[in-house]
Amino acid sequence: MNFIKASNFCSHITDGTHDSPIYQNNGYKLVTSKFIKNNRIDFSNAPCISISDFEKINLRSKVEINDILFSMIGTIGEVALVSDNSFAIKNMGLFRCHNELDAKYLFYYLQSSKAKEYIEESKAGSTQQYLTLNSLKMFPVPIFEVEYKYHIVDILGTLDEKIDFFDKQIRLLEKQGQLFYQDIFESSKFKTEKVDLAKIAVFQNGYSYSGDELCETSADCLATIKNFDRQGGFKIDGFKPIKVAGKIKPEMYAEVGDLLVAHTDLTQNADIIGNPALLLNTSMYKRVIISMDLVKVNSNTLSNELLYYILKSDKFKGHARGYCSGTTVLHLNKKALQEYMFDMPIDKEVVLRLEKHLSAIFDRIKSILKEIKQLKKLKSLYLKKFFD
Repeated sequence: MNFIKASNFCSHITDGTHDSPIYQNNGYKLVTSKFIKNNRIDFSNAPCISISDFEKINLRSKVEINDILFSMIGTIGEVALVSDNSFAIKNMGLFRCHNELDAKYLFYYLQSSKAKEYIEESKAGSTQQYLTLNSLKMFPVPIFEVEYKYHIVDILGTLDEKIDFFDKQIRLLEKQGQLFYQDIFESSKFKTEKVDLAKIAVFQNGYSYSGDELCETSADCLATIKNFDRQGGFKIDGFKPIKVAGKIKPEMYAEVGDLLVAHTDLTQNADIIGNPALLLNTSMYKRVIISMDLVKVNSNTLSNELLYYILKSDKFKGHARGYCSGTTVLHLNKKALQEYMFDMPIDKEVVLRLEKHLSAIFDRIKSILKEIKQLKKLKSLYLKKFFD
């Protein structure tokens, strides 16, 4: 396999601003490395900047459609292909290619283990690792005929399209479950009674870990607030591998189907604090440990699927905000769960029917997650075949 430097393969390579513009409530989004995850740009919590700062940054590093963004500080090597360029970038690598085919080809190559080898060899820094702009320009890119690049992009692009399709299905199924819940619990169709959550559920705090216990690979992992999607749901790419140094209570382990609630939040708009998430997939890990930022909720009276929507309601979110403290980092008082009361239909058959509907929905979601896992495994095999 022959290689050329990225500076010769691409038409332009740069990085984003190193300045710190003033953030404001609205305006243009400013994307940094931490907002690229799973080959996507997460705009939901990216800060906003003024139009003057946006234009100033764009003099150095204007983003165009089909540019490739590359995280080069902290978590290094996350990539995203730009489809909407109405934002600016900071401390972010940018590759621009001569045409769409080369852009997609490079986008997939940068996800390969061969590319990650170069990244590991080129890292600088100790406390916070980074890649220099020169390292990006020197990035070795394999040379293939145009027909073969089309072949690579076609196969990997088809797999990504299927994964995106299944992701959308999961969001639709979750929305369907929410509509079922609202029709029963948030309407005036049925007589209701007040239910004290503390009387029907038990709450388990998470494990207080140290940074020394985190590692690159392990059979065990931590479930953290990184697993919580701002739009709802659970993200398996938030797991942190861990090797526990001491003893851990059996109750601090989580199993598929367990309900977790976020008790810490680093987002600007308190998007995650108090949010529930059902653990539906453990990825490649054998055991999942809940971190100190989470609380596990179990009930012998109601299903976890129903509890999930009860705690996902606007009513609980508003309740939880009253128990938050902190500024930069928000913390949720454990009393938020212990002191929560909600209205539930007195007719138990109505509740049972709803639980059956929700159980069927989440069984389908679990099945889709298995499909996604297989597709991602297949994608990894193709990346290895094409570039290793």
